[in-house]
Amino acid sequence: MVAAQQTTNAQRQEPLSLFNARARYFMIRSKLQEYEQYMNAVKQYDHPGVLDLATWYANLIVMSEALLPTFSKKNNKALNTKHLRGLSNLELLTHDFQKTLYDCYNDLTQVG
Repeated sequence: MVAAQQTTNAQRQEPLSLFNARARYFMIRSKLQEYEQYMNAVKQYDHPGVLDLATWYANLIVMSEALLPTFSKKNNKALNTKHLRGLSNLELLTHDFQKTLYDCYNDLTQVG
């Protein structure tokens, strides 16, 4: 079984704040990189939901890339609540995507 049974880090973590925003952003980016292997595994199946997942994944990548200048260490500007709201939305969408991706992966790659 895949990590579908694991609880996510977002469920176990402290609330998003100005102090942990950069770390949370880079955690989301690393999760998105991990999801690439699952996406590659399900892309081979001819199923309409796979195209939807690929589109969703591409949108998450674009969103995370758009936030990179804000959360990079080179940015000396202070983060504000608008940035936290955007990061919170990205975190929520990534969590929803993770559940859907793992379910899809389990269903499509199940042998038998």
